[in-house]
Amino acid sequence: MPAEHLQVRSEPAASPPALAPSLLVDAEEAARLCNASRSHWDRLVAAGSAPEAIRLGPKLVRWLRTELVAWTESRCPDRATWEQLKVQNSNGRR
Repeated sequence: MPAEHLQVRSEPAASPPALAPSLLVDAEEAARLCNASRSHWDRLVAAGSAPEAIRLGPKLVRWLRTELVAWTESRCPDRATWEQLKVQNSNGRR
């Protein structure tokens, strides 16, 4: 192609839009959000201490980002206490 037919862009290319954080996170991201190692997170889940996961398939497990943030802000209570706190908070909103 002859050089006179090439167009030169005078504006810089637009950067891609920033992605919003996903609502559901995997175990790796859940551990990071809770400031824990992945192995410690797996132990919390196995012991039933972490918030309950959402099962999307036989091998696909995710957690709600907002619930993990609230759980850590509540000082990571055990699951039974956490479920009670969620019920109390939902009753207080009505």
